[in-house]
Amino acid sequence: MVLIISAVFILTLALLIMYTAVSKDSEEAQPKTQVPGEEFCGNSVCELTESWKNCCTDCGCIITGQKCSEESHRCYTPDAKISDDKAETLFKKTLEEQYGSKTDINAFDYHITSVIVDGKPTKKVCYYEFRKPYIKGGCSYVFDDGTVGEMAVFT
Repeated sequence: MVLIISAVFILTLALLIMYTAVSKDSEEAQPKTQVPGEEFCGNSVCELTESWKNCCTDCGCIITGQKCSEESHRCYTPDAKISDDKAETLFKKTLEEQYGSKTDINAFDYHITSVIVDGKPTKKVCYYEFRKPYIKGGCSYVFDDGTVGEMAVFT
C-alpha cells in the first residue's frame, strides 16, 4: 500500500514539474499584455467573461459580414449601399406587379432594416396591412444591385 501511494506521489510530482516547464516556455514565447488575473477587452485574448456579444475585439463576430466596432467592442451590421428610399421604391414596384391595381400599396406600413445575406449587407423590407380582424404583410430582401428577392407573405 505504501508503495502505491509513493508511486502516485512521484507520478503527480513528475507531471507537476513537466506542466510548470511547459507553461514557463509558453509564457516566455509570448509577451505579457496584462497583469495576471486582470481580464479586459482589447488584450487579444478571448477570455471566459468575454464573447462576440460583449468583446468582438478579442472574440470576433460570429455572423459573416458583420464588423466589430472599435469604440463599443460590439458586432454590428454595416449598412447596405442601397438607400432605404431606393429599397422601398423597388419593393413597392414588386408589390404592384404582384398585387396589380387592386391594392393601394401606399396604405401599407413599411419597415426597413439592414441585414446580412450571404455575407453581404442587404436591406430587408417588410410591409404590414392592418385591417380588422387580420394583419397581413410580407418581407423581402432588396440587394445593392436593385434585385428584389422572393416575397415571403404572411396573413
